[in-house]
Amino acid sequence: MMQPTNSSHSIADHFTSVIYSLCEIAELYYYLAKLDEAVNVLQTGLQLTSAKEVHLRDRVKLTLQYGRVLVANYFLSNKDFDLALATSLEAKQLAETIHYEKGTADALSLIGQAHYYKMLNAGEGDYEEAFTCFQQALKIREKLRDTRGISEALFYRGLTYERRGLLDDAHESYTESLQFADLYNHKLEKSYALRHLAGLVADRGDLDAALNYALTSLALREEIGFRVYLPHSHILVGDIYLEREDSENALINYLNAQGLAEEMGIKNALIHSLLAIGNIQLLQDDKVQARENFQHAHTLAQELGIPYVIEEAAKKLSALQAE
Repeated sequence: MMQPTNSSHSIADHFTSVIYSLCEIAELYYYLAKLDEAVNVLQTGLQLTSAKEVHLRDRVKLTLQYGRVLVANYFLSNKDFDLALATSLEAKQLAETIHYEKGTADALSLIGQAHYYKMLNAGEGDYEEAFTCFQQALKIREKLRDTRGISEALFYRGLTYERRGLLDDAHESYTESLQFADLYNHKLEKSYALRHLAGLVADRGDLDAALNYALTSLALREEIGFRVYLPHSHILVGDIYLEREDSENALINYLNAQGLAEEMGIKNALIHSLLAIGNIQLLQDDKVQARENFQHAHTLAQELGIPYVIEEAAKKLSALQAE
């Protein structure tokens, strides 16, 4: 039987090991789109942080991981925004208390994402607040020479540019993000940058480059097991195939997106896949099936309460009804 020690240092080390493991488990759940499981694991971990032996930096790590999962869950489910933002703000405050700059940058990124998704999902606030957070995070990342963080910050800065219609600035930020991710082999960040570059170059009419970017992004996510956003990846690939007038490959990707979204319970992605499949069915003059998919998408959009997807689904139904 192992003999216990009376060393508080040893207890602190054990807490560090447990918190690290819980964060790793939660990250794996996040990758697999099992966000409820990730939340449960982290909430269990948070109960440990009241112990006096827990290092404050370990508490920051756990709070940041909790915020990361909550922010992603808000984007996908449109729920618990206040908790996601409050957790991210708490992480920032804790990191600043111990002058932990990387933790501060991580928290700023989460705060920016929360504000970005609030504007995207609910049309509340503006992208300027998110942009400010990403810029502040970028300055810290550059000071620390945190290449993964730099790539991430440049990507999210690009998102805010894109949403505000500053497409040249967005393209520049995505390209810089991709360069850092490519040079230092940050595969997740590379997949993000490639995905959004695909959308921009598709809008410019370069569908060959767009398809290459989108397929590479999809392949990277499959390689690292980042399943949570695979449905969105397939939808983008399908959209580009459709622009290339290849409805067969477009439908294959939309159906893949639907299957993955249903399997993982990601209603956000399921709505978009149903709308996309409905569009293909309209091209095939299958109005009955198209209406069924549009109606299903509209019902799900109302459940999530996201105005822009409710409006999009309603427009599809109205157009069909007018015919």
